Amino acid sequence: MRKNHPGIPLGIIGQSEGCLVALKAYDLGSRPEFILLQSPALLPFDQILDHQKTRAAKPFLNDKTGELTRKYPYVSAFYQAMYNGDMLKRIRETREPYYEFKNGKWSATTSLEKYREYMWDGLEFLKKVEIPVVIFFGLEDLNVIPTVANRIRAEQAAGGYPNVSIREFEGLEHSFRELRKGEAFFDALAKPLSPRYTAALKEVVMDLTDGRSSHG
Repeated sequence: MRKNHPGIPLGIIGQSEGCLVALKAYDLGSRPEFILLQSPALLPFDQILDHQKTRAAKPFLNDKTGELTRKYPYVSAFYQAMYNGDMLKRIRETREPYYEFKNGKWSATTSLEKYREYMWDGLEFLKKVEIPVVIFFGLEDLNVIPTVANRIRAEQAAGGYPNVSIREFEGLEHSFRELRKGEAFFDALAKPLSPRYTAALKEVVMDLTDGRSSHG
């Protein structure tokens, strides 16, 4: 990218699992000018799973009528396999590369290896990053734990994470859509992204790149 676009600041923007990819890329030697982490899973794998089980996964695990399974087959199959099936056991105890979800004629495959890659503490990786890092959290996130921001701020008060800044968004869920009180997060996914999020994204990227783009 630098060869093809000399003089243009380059960054990595990761969303959800992509945040772990971004931190891993830095750990492996990638050196962008900045990293933007959106809804990152920064705590250990088991803590994230415990959070999801009682929040994002709960409606799917209690889906007595099968309505959610019919509407969101992949998400439902994932949560059922992770919490009621043997997917987590296979992640921990085998070296199998893939896992297949099945529901009648429908099937899908996911990577078990990628979850083994996530069995580390994202905060420890974050401490190693020496370039500007901005973190976005939706405070209604049911998939990751947005209150980890408080832990980062506490360490910043003692000099930790000097290059990290955090933005929190009231009322936004994991993918930065507005979540009304009492509304299921999966129903909010049909909405457009919140203008508050898109405005902040533009502002942050412009700030981190001094307003420069591929068009000058």
